[in-house]
Amino acid sequence: MVILGAVGWGTLGIASSQLAAAGLSNTSVTGLRVVGTFICLLALLPFIYKVLKTLQFQDIPRLILQSLIGMLGMTFCYFNAVQYVGPAIAVALLYTAPIWSVILSGIFLKEPLTLKSVLLTIVAVSGVGCMMVGEHRLNLNGVLYGFASGICYAIYGVMGKGIIERYSPSFLLFSSMMISAVAIVPFIEFQQIVAFKEQLNLATFSACLMLIILGTLLPFALYTHGLKYLKASQASIYTIFEPLTAVILATFFV
Repeated sequence: MVILGAVGWGTLGIASSQLAAAGLSNTSVTGLRVVGTFICLLALLPFIYKVLKTLQFQDIPRLILQSLIGMLGMTFCYFNAVQYVGPAIAVALLYTAPIWSVILSGIFLKEPLTLKSVLLTIVAVSGVGCMMVGEHRLNLNGVLYGFASGICYAIYGVMGKGIIERYSPSFLLFSSMMISAVAIVPFIEFQQIVAFKEQLNLATFSACLMLIILGTLLPFALYTHGLKYLKASQASIYTIFEPLTAVILATFFV
């Protein structure tokens, strides 16, 4: 499930680049992704409501932080990285996440640091590094945004693991999108959205569907359900298939 989710995430760079070319800012693309996905998830409300009634007050701050940093923060930083350095390099920087995940999992989840996890992390990050060899489109802002997206990505899995153990993967996905959607709405440039709607065509509509369904809803659903059966550090390592997908797509479409 985690690997399939990673393949879906690999389409994000292409979708965001196409939407940016159509005139949307990174904030608007982030809002479109989060709010659009949350609207789709409203179908789960009858099932989530039962879990909401069991929500403990002490878990609310954790949910908010996990959503704002892990979900919204990762999305915003990643799309900015794509703008500065392109989808291939942005996703490579995003996938420093296994390093941060191993570190954070040991600190907050008390997951043991095993030789296997260290070796897998080194192999995964080294593979991503090889993808960057020969790339000259490096920009300091883009690199910083890319590293920040990797840290936020790791935080999503580490904090999400604790929430899943108390509630459910579906609840984690729904709550993350709901909190992120509420937080991003005041910053969406609605004039851009209106102008974008007026020039909507098959290509931009397909990019919207790719962003919301293929690049967000399905991958996060698969990843959060995978977290139920894997350690946070392991799940982060298995998502290394995302940069492979992104690099392949960038080769043909960018």
